[in-house]
Amino acid sequence: MTEDRIIALNSLGFSWNSHEAVWEERLAELKMFRRNHGHCNIPSIYEPNQKLSTWCKCQRRQHKLLIAGKRSNMTWPRVARLEELGFVWEIRPQVPSTESVAEAIHHFLE
Repeated sequence: MTEDRIIALNSLGFSWNSHEAVWEERLAELKMFRRNHGHCNIPSIYEPNQKLSTWCKCQRRQHKLLIAGKRSNMTWPRVARLEELGFVWEIRPQVPSTESVAEAIHHFLE
């Protein structure tokens, strides 16, 4: 590609990193959702914007991978930006294991 074409594309605001561009677009949609609803808890089936719903699920999955030290598209700066909005990483309540329930009962009965 010629330097002139690169300059022309840059002047039009061309995005050289489409993955980053999509991430920023979804983040902007999440901000709008938060502005309208007061929270970032997008339902898993959200007909007005299913892409945003899927993106949020993907962010949670990528966050888990990042925390586990595995390969992930999530970065710590992205985590910070999502947390600034009040993004909730665990939307389902954690179900205690059978062992932890048994321990709680044991301690209660003592």
